[in-house]
Amino acid sequence: MYIGGMMSFKRNCPQCGKELSYSTKGSLTRAIKNNKPCMSCSQRAKTLSDETKRKLSKALQGHTHSEETKRKMSKSRKGRTFSKEHKKNMSKAQKGRTLSEETRIKMSLAQGGNGILDKDKFNHSKLIMWARDVKERDDNVCCCCGSTEELHAHHIFYKGIFPELAYVQNNGVTLCKPCHDLEHKINRNIFNGGFDVSER
Repeated sequence: MYIGGMMSFKRNCPQCGKELSYSTKGSLTRAIKNNKPCMSCSQRAKTLSDETKRKLSKALQGHTHSEETKRKMSKSRKGRTFSKEHKKNMSKAQKGRTLSEETRIKMSLAQGGNGILDKDKFNHSKLIMWARDVKERDDNVCCCCGSTEELHAHHIFYKGIFPELAYVQNNGVTLCKPCHDLEHKINRNIFNGGFDVSER
């Protein structure tokens, strides 16, 4: 095939199938012999050295995204699902990781707390027993959608704000993981108006 007075030799990328052009037959022969992919595929396969990663990290320190970019990133990630293997790898990577005091305070405030860290404030064993009792009382069924999988015991009135209600069974409701996430991230206290802890 002639392009602008020059012969062009064609082949497809062995990885993505994109059509590639070569100016000489020798270039085409070498590419076929080495099973060479296109530039995009070869760049994707490259792994960065530790030093390059450090340089990139240093260069990006203090960089913040604009509100427009944040909206676009949020939109592109909506509805994204991870495979079981990917979830397992993420869980493994997070094991043993400790959050800074500043991050924990921010999380407390985001969830309606007062920012006071309660690491030693609550008895872990008592909370486990409380969760078990709440689930048994609700017949191990999500009170929102009726699911019986991945059940959590949710504090109707957050224990960070109302520590005196932390172990009160009537201050708990059984939710599946999706409904629990929805309660914390989106609706924020969907049960506060619908349940009276004194009547349950």
